[in-house]
Amino acid sequence: MEERAKQRAERRREIEEMKRKREEEKLAELQAAEEERQRKEEAEKQALLEKKREEKRLQRQKELKKQKSLERRQQLQTKADEHYQKFLLKKRGLKPWKRLLEHAKHNTQLAEGHHGSSLLRRCLLSWQQIANDSLAERTASAAELYHHILLRRCLSNWLKCKNYTSILEEKAGRFYRASLVKKTFLALLNYITEEKIAMWDKQKIAGEHNQRRIVLTTFRTWRRFPKMINEEKQKEERRETLRKRVSEILPDFST
Repeated sequence: MEERAKQRAERRREIEEMKRKREEEKLAELQAAEEERQRKEEAEKQALLEKKREEKRLQRQKELKKQKSLERRQQLQTKADEHYQKFLLKKRGLKPWKRLLEHAKHNTQLAEGHHGSSLLRRCLLSWQQIANDSLAERTASAAELYHHILLRRCLSNWLKCKNYTSILEEKAGRFYRASLVKKTFLALLNYITEEKIAMWDKQKIAGEHNQRRIVLTTFRTWRRFPKMINEEKQKEERRETLRKRVSEILPDFST
């Protein structure tokens, strides 16, 4: 019985080991699939970031081209203003030239202020875009790292829960087997006790029956005893009669 229990326990351990290996293989496949999905997502993110960088580079090139074109027009306008000022100075005198010079200076200051404001706004917008992109990249990296850590923790907790469940199942199996053996022995003990009590009752009934049979047989024998004595007396008398007759016929018979 112990050998069978050992064989069953060994078989159960083998089955549990096979189940554990299958679960670990399945877990490894899930983990590999998750890592492959993360790699694909990372590749897509990198491609998207690269596309955004290229678009920003093209946008900056376009803005630089527009800025150079604007500077070129300003340079041409400045040269035209200088040429016009020289023409006015040559044709109309000093006062108009001074007014024109002041007006041109004022316009130049306004243009420089506008250009500075526009350039500052563009720089700030570019810096804001770069900062937003950097923040988005760091947020995506942090989210990916958090997702990876969370996945590892889930897998670790799942393995711990599985091991704890296996331990509880083994303890429950041992307790069930011990309880079953105990109940079996108690049931066997109760059965043996009941059989012994039943046997004692039967023996008691048989003894009482035998006692009644002996008493009845004795009573019947006692009732038949006078008749038997009479029969014996009659037999003895017949034998005595026969002996006498034989003695009369054969005198020497008795000797």
